[in-house]
Amino acid sequence: GDTPILGWIVVGNLFYAVHRGTLYEINNAGVITSRGTLSTTSGKVDLSYNGIVVLIVDGTAGYTYTVASTTFAVIADGDFPNGVTTCAWLDGQFIVGGDGTDQFFISPDGTAWDALDFATAESNPDGIVRVFANNGEVLLFGDNTLEPWGNNNQGDFPFSPIKGGISTFGLAARWSLCEFNSGIAALMIPPGGQVQVMFI
Repeated sequence: GDTPILGWIVVGNLFYAVHRGTLYEINNAGVITSRGTLSTTSGKVDLSYNGIVVLIVDGTAGYTYTVASTTFAVIADGDFPNGVTTCAWLDGQFIVGGDGTDQFFISPDGTAWDALDFATAESNPDGIVRVFANNGEVLLFGDNTLEPWGNNNQGDFPFSPIKGGISTFGLAARWSLCEFNSGIAALMIPPGGQVQVMFI
C-alpha cells in the first residue's frame, strides 16, 4: 500500500507483518491472512518469537500471537510495563524495554508479568533505547552506552551485567539496529562524535 509496514518477523516459512494496525500472516504461496488488530495504526512495533508465541509491543500495549492455534490477544496482565517499545527473547525469557527509563522487564511466556521481575541498566543513566538479544547476551542500548547482560543461572533474576563489555557508544537510531553476518550493525554515536555505521 501507500504506507510502510510497522514491523515484521519470520517464523519458519511464515512472514508476519504489522501494517496499519493489523497483524498479517503471509505464507510461502503469497496468501495473506489477517491475524489480529493492534490499538495503534502508526509508529514502529517490535516483535520477537519464543518458538510458540510471537510477542508484539507498540509503545502503548503488548500483544501475543500463538502460532499453532492462530490466537491473537492483548496482554491483559496489569503488571505489563507501560510504554515499552522494544522486545527480545533469550534463554527462556521475553525481555521488554525502551520506555525511556533504565529498566527492563522479563516474562517466561509473554502473557504473565510480575512487576518485580525487572532490572536496571547501571553503567549510565541514559535510558534504554532498545533491548536486543544477540550471541547469548541481552544488549541494552542507551543514548550514550551499550551495556551487555548475560545469563547468571540464578533463580531470582536470570540476567546480570557483564561489566567488562560496557561500551561508551550510544544508539543513534532505534530501528537501524539489525543482525549482520555473525554480529549486529547500527547507527551509533561515540562521546562527542558524529553518527556512524558500526558493526559489533
